[in-house]
Amino acid sequence: MKSSIQKLRRKAAKSQGGQSFYCQQPMWETDPKIFSERFRVPARAVFLFQCTAEHLVARCDGGRDTKENIVAACLYCNKIATGRSGQKMPYPKETCPITDEAGSVAP
Repeated sequence: MKSSIQKLRRKAAKSQGGQSFYCQQPMWETDPKIFSERFRVPARAVFLFQCTAEHLVARCDGGRDTKENIVAACLYCNKIATGRSGQKMPYPKETCPITDEAGSVAP
């Protein structure tokens, strides 16, 4: 049985067209190999595009697991791009560090 947060993440990913909330890059949920081949992402970098549940208001700040508070974000934007203060650093497609100058997934 899927947890509530998994269901919310899937719904968010679907409503976002499978793109990360912050950088608008495509994400994978179930098969990194297919994703890697489709988008020509090197195997060593494909994990950065895994779909994760992101709380807009962090749990530690009172955020809850609700559809209004959960968005889908790639692992890079959700975990790696989080500043020490907990502030998210959203990246527009054109400036996301995991994309090239044209806003496409960087190899």
